Amino acid sequence: MFYEPHSQIETELLDFFESRKNRYPAVHEKLHIFFTQPNLPNAQSVLQEYFKHHEQGDIEILRKITSAFADKALVRDIVDSILDDDQALEDIAARSYPHPIGFDKLVLYQDEKTGFKFRLHIYWRSREEQAQMERMHLHKFEMASAIVTGELTNHIWEITDYDAQSDEILPSMDTTTSPFKKRDGDETKYMQAYSGYWRDDEGVLHKKFLGPATLKRATSRTFSSSQSYAQLLEHAHYVETNAETGHTNGDHCSTIYIHGPKLKDGNGRDIPVLFEEERLENDDQIITPIPSMTKESLKSSLNRYRNLLQESLDFYEFLYDPKHGRNLSVGMIAGYLLSERYQTPHTATLWEHRYEECRETLAECTAILSGLINGDHDIAQMSEDDRTKRYYAMLLKKAEQHPDGTQQWFKQYGNLTKELWRYFGALRGEKDPDITVLKPVWQDAVGKKLPGGMHYGHISAMIEAAFEGNKLAMKHFGKITEDLGHDKDGPVSIADYEIDSLIRNVLHQHYPQHTYTSEHVPPDPNKPPQKGDVKFIVDPIDGTTNFLNGNENFGISIACQEFDGQNWITTDAVVSIPSSGKIFWAEKGQGAFLIERNDYERRIWVSGPANNNDPVQLKPTSQQEPLKGKTIDLSMRGLGGDGWGGLLADLFNDSAKCRISGSAAISLARVSGTGHKGSLVTAKPHDIAAGKLIAQEAGATISEINFQRNIDGKPYQFNALIAGDTAEIHDALRSATQKQIRALSH
Repeated sequence: MFYEPHSQIETELLDFFESRKNRYPAVHEKLHIFFTQPNLPNAQSVLQEYFKHHEQGDIEILRKITSAFADKALVRDIVDSILDDDQALEDIAARSYPHPIGFDKLVLYQDEKTGFKFRLHIYWRSREEQAQMERMHLHKFEMASAIVTGELTNHIWEITDYDAQSDEILPSMDTTTSPFKKRDGDETKYMQAYSGYWRDDEGVLHKKFLGPATLKRATSRTFSSSQSYAQLLEHAHYVETNAETGHTNGDHCSTIYIHGPKLKDGNGRDIPVLFEEERLENDDQIITPIPSMTKESLKSSLNRYRNLLQESLDFYEFLYDPKHGRNLSVGMIAGYLLSERYQTPHTATLWEHRYEECRETLAECTAILSGLINGDHDIAQMSEDDRTKRYYAMLLKKAEQHPDGTQQWFKQYGNLTKELWRYFGALRGEKDPDITVLKPVWQDAVGKKLPGGMHYGHISAMIEAAFEGNKLAMKHFGKITEDLGHDKDGPVSIADYEIDSLIRNVLHQHYPQHTYTSEHVPPDPNKPPQKGDVKFIVDPIDGTTNFLNGNENFGISIACQEFDGQNWITTDAVVSIPSSGKIFWAEKGQGAFLIERNDYERRIWVSGPANNNDPVQLKPTSQQEPLKGKTIDLSMRGLGGDGWGGLLADLFNDSAKCRISGSAAISLARVSGTGHKGSLVTAKPHDIAAGKLIAQEAGATISEINFQRNIDGKPYQFNALIAGDTAEIHDALRSATQKQIRALSH
């Protein structure tokens, strides 16, 4: 094998446990045997020896031993040893099952003496098998996890307050000390704690209410293949896999999970705990156990996984093949950096069509790398929210391991543009000239990227914010919500400010470096934007009048924009409708999508000519009467009373079915094959930015007209946005709007 990524880790681990023979007498020997002959029995032997001497709370050593399994080749060999052993397959199947959130939870070994478990988690990634979000929970054991393929983000929360209903089950938590630095503005959640799960004397599982709890976000970290982490049993957490978060790393996520012995925490807790957003109707639920796998289903899962591992290993053989001269791995990592900067998995296509721009970006990345190697910059100062940090860390590690020193490595590999040029030349020349993505093993997953489940980057954070905002909006809706009067743009309520604060907090947790503006948070006039700056632009309640009057036509609008040196360009958009649970979203150049209340997700299109992704040929719009019978939504207060009335009259004369929904964002988002055939809007940027991109990505025809209207003798500037399901509808609406604008000047 040309590629030996784990050899350095193996040496470090052997040296580590060799130096600690007094505490761990035989771990070094067992590890050496395992690395020489990686199979399930030898893996069991390593862990059995380690857990004879494990001390509660020493999770760094637990992480160390778990890191021995963070390697595709070793895990493939373990899987092979299981597939060759019928008895092992039967035993593992009996204690394994497909987890309801969408991954295979395989208990490879369970030690009766010490109580530890050796598990393999496989988060499948296909259209039918999308991993859902975990519930936040507390374990009854310490744990560590090694990432074998893909990426995983671990979100750790701490209990800051707990109102115990039963001290025998979960005593109040000691919150006086914390290993995590508290930060101002950290997110707080108010949750309901349940046993997960408590077994009674007859062996029946119960999910019992324990009491309300307050939790505060402690930290979130993303781990890639070959990395590992561990945590104490006092820490609540949930994980996201690359099925939700990773847009550059398209591998299926899989982890080796070490489940430590059952323990009691410092307060005597010895059951796991699940946290729910709301209190459930039944405080004591009987839980039906999930059926175990059959031997055949386990074998099928392991064979499929083994093939994925081999495909990935074969790819790394290609990367490190001596025929390329210097290996191609740095070029691949340079591609990661481009993927992050441009928020796309289709890096090969990006490189081909925007070559000069990519060169400029990689020149900037090379300068950063040079500063890190020369000590001018410290990687520890880079934010964990900066997804490029992990890739600079990979490059630094390569430099540090170079036999001739970091400077010589940089002289050979430091030109990231040249390395990516070498990489793509080999990739397309030797494998497939039609490859669009960075790694060919991703092609199937990325090719079927949507609909469903593969949100990444800004979209992931914005959808999370929309889900949270929807829940808060519906808590207020239909209840007395204080009207705080009118600002220059219309009515404002307490709910506006609360939702605005919530969305800002969620987005800041993901992207603290981005600017946040909204209907209630204006941009800083003393801070002009620079090229490459990114901002979120939000309307927390678009349609506040409807909201205050019990009308369900109100929405939440979130757009992400990047400054290109002259203009703010909308790159990502989310419009949610809290009352229906629908969330519209779009990414520039990637299409528009709709998430329904049941989390079913589909791509949305206007009803124009059929295309490769829309096999249904719909009846075209009549060119003679393009507006006849078409639903047109309007929000054109900018025209004034006379202009507004004249426009309505003209549209009625054209037999259009006019609607006034009262929400500009929803009006535009629905011009996507989901209700409106056209939309006419005069509104502020925070009202229309998201809806406009959604309509565009769905294939709508859109244009804008800037005009001036005098109010009380003073000139005011307005912008009319015209969106049509087809070009004919758009042109008819634009003509009607221009007629009224011309009338304003007379």
